[in-house]
Amino acid sequence: MCISATSAHAHTPPDRSWEIDVLGINQDTVVAVEVKTTLSTKDIDKFLTNVMLPFTRLIPKYQSKKVYGIIAYVKVEEKNESEVLNHAWGKGLLVVKAMKGSCRIVENKNFTPRDYGSVDTRHSS
Repeated sequence: MCISATSAHAHTPPDRSWEIDVLGINQDTVVAVEVKTTLSTKDIDKFLTNVMLPFTRLIPKYQSKKVYGIIAYVKVEEKNESEVLNHAWGKGLLVVKAMKGSCRIVENKNFTPRDYGSVDTRHSS
């Protein structure tokens, strides 16, 4: 997998900002990563609305690929960390927690990642 730390280029309306912190690409899969020091449910919703849902419309060359989202964080803003993580998992996002110079995927046995490459943004929310 190729990891790009440069900004992803997309054709966005002037009133919408668009940024991907890390973009991983291989032959059939793209992974967009949002990195937050302090994560909130609002951050998750903003990532979905601004990046994941319009992803293949904004970067059409990836329309034939599977597109997954990852939320990486150090701590959560809300008092209930499990509530925030469940919100991310409910939206089909993988969750990664940074800690002491490394990171780990936060596992959920009932989780299935969502392929945002197959999302029709005209009908999704």
